[in-house]
Order: sequence, then structure tokens, then C-alpha cells
Amino acid sequence: MRALRIVKIGGSIATIKGSNVPALRRERLRKMAKIFAEYQSPLILILGAGSFGHPLAKKYQLKAGLAKEKKGIVQWKGALETHNSVAKLVHEVADIFLQEGLPVFPLSPAVIMNNGVINISILQQILANGLIPLLHGDVIFDEEKGVKIYSGDTLAPDLARLMGAEEIHYITRGAGVLRSGKTVEKLTRAEVKKLVSGKIDEENLESVYVDVTGGFQGKLRECIAFVPPAGIYIYDGTSMESVEKGFLEKVGGTLIF
Repeated sequence: MRALRIVKIGGSIATIKGSNVPALRRERLRKMAKIFAEYQSPLILILGAGSFGHPLAKKYQLKAGLAKEKKGIVQWKGALETHNSVAKLVHEVADIFLQEGLPVFPLSPAVIMNNGVINISILQQILANGLIPLLHGDVIFDEEKGVKIYSGDTLAPDLARLMGAEEIHYITRGAGVLRSGKTVEKLTRAEVKKLVSGKIDEENLESVYVDVTGGFQGKLRECIAFVPPAGIYIYDGTSMESVEKGFLEKVGGTLIF
């Protein structure tokens, strides 16, 4: 197989993340599809859940697993609502991509996992037929908790490791890792590990890489679980010029190697 690339599209890029109801950024996705279609090597796309998943996951506190009623009956309502909502997300995005000529095959991580182990054979079959697997953050089964949230940020490095991907691209809201408002072009995995573990003191952090806090710091921690041979690229998805340069030319944003 030719070199595989995995691309994670952030939830705030694919959806209107702050919306009270699930909402897609349709025009942005159409433009992205045209850019992705220019790529001639194997590709896997992963969607962040955004407004289709996060509000429900928070409402039902799915991070802690399944809730239980007073009688001890497992409460599945929240998990099923969330799973159903992100399933709608991936199929709506698939419709947009297919209309633009991008041959995506949508599927849920829940159906390719067994006891936390990913079965990659179906993904290999999809790729072997010249198609593009389209996955997403989802609710998956868990022996201990009943269910758990499996984010796209976790799925991307897991798949990269199992399938021998050459590189991972994260299309985010922001121009990569910033230092005093400016993008840091390159970081080693060791440097990022120190950053997200809090082992860089405040004075040094100011002089090295600031502006990495909260949610983005957590995403960095997830993404460096596995760094493929050609590295991890992080770039801005709010600008199609940035997406085109980052995706096709690997120019702009931050490279983690």
C-alpha cells in the first residue's frame, strides 16, 4: 500500500460547535472535499463530534460511563442519543463529500472495535477498493464503564499506529502551536510531552511555547500518543488557503516529529 495519511477534522471546523442544536459548516466542508480530492494516495478521514456530540455527552455525563437508575437498571438513553447524533453527523458529511466526488465510506468506531481492540481489516478493505474511510468521535462499548467516549483525537493516533500511517494531519481552529501569538513551526515529541505534562516552568514556557492551554493542551496530549514517520501536522481549518497549503504542500502550521 502507498503511504497512508490520516486526517482529523476538528469538531469546530466541521460543525458550529457552540450551537445549541447540531449544525454543520456545509460550505466549508464542500471546499475541503475539493482539496482532499486532489490527493492521490490512501487517506482516512476522522470527524470531531462538535455540536453533534459534545452537548449530549456533557448532558448525560458520558465521560463517567453509563448512569444507573435507582433500581440498578443501566440507563442507555444518553449513550444511544449521542451515538445516533454523531451517526447523523458522519452521514450528512458523507453526503456533502460524495456530492463533491470524494468517495468516502462512513462507519462508526463502535462497529470496528471489540473490547477496546480495533479490527482494521474492514478499513484495509475499504482502502484496497480505492475508497476513503470516514470515521468520527463516538460512544463505544467498555467492559468497565458500559460505554465510554472515544474521541477523534484518540482514534487518529490509534489508527496511525495500527495501520502504519506515514503522517497525521489535524485541521483545527488555530494556526498550530503558538508562541507569543506566532506559530511554532516545528516541535519534537519530547518537547510537546514536557509542555503538556507541565514540566516546563512558567518562565521557560513563556520563552518557548505559550498559548497552549485548556482543551488544546489536552488535544496535544492525545495526538502525541503516536508520532508517525513523517510526523504530525497541525494547521488552521478556518482558512481554505491554510487547508490547501497544509494538506497538499505541508506548508504552514506546526510539525511535530
